Amino acid sequence: MNPPAEPAAQTPPPDNGVPFEALAKEELAKAKALADENMAGWKRAMADYANLKRENERAATELAKYAIAGFVEKLLPVVESFRKAADSRPAKNGEPLDETRVKQWVDGIGHVRSQLESALVSAGVTSIDKDGVPFDPALHDAMMMEKREGVAAGTVTKVLEPGCKLHDRVIRPAKVVVAE
Repeated sequence: MNPPAEPAAQTPPPDNGVPFEALAKEELAKAKALADENMAGWKRAMADYANLKRENERAATELAKYAIAGFVEKLLPVVESFRKAADSRPAKNGEPLDETRVKQWVDGIGHVRSQLESALVSAGVTSIDKDGVPFDPALHDAMMMEKREGVAAGTVTKVLEPGCKLHDRVIRPAKVVVAE
């Protein structure tokens, strides 16, 4: 049987004239100061993040609120043209119809329609209004089917109501008649 092992000799802390407890307290104080500094930095970063998040939410709300401002600006001349057309209708207060005034008024309404279509196109709106194309359920709502000689089944034969797209998104599908 071996004799019991002697406990390992502990090395005393270096003796530089400062007691061990004082060194430990000083190191602890440094560690606490560093922890406090790190905590304060973390809190500042979290506050900065919260402020940035609030600012981004405010900016997104503002953007959504005024996103159509450019489009409204393009529509204002159309609205003004409609106002002028309403004010200059061919027969007011029982006046007799003048064929020249009626023609001018109809031409003016055609001009207003062109202005409106131009404003829509410049905003990225396109019409879904072609017949003779294959039926596409993403673009068309089939209102009825009809037999048509010489037309392939599944072909749009008539557009009852045009649809529209905004860029690549269908806003309203076209209502169509489809060949059987």
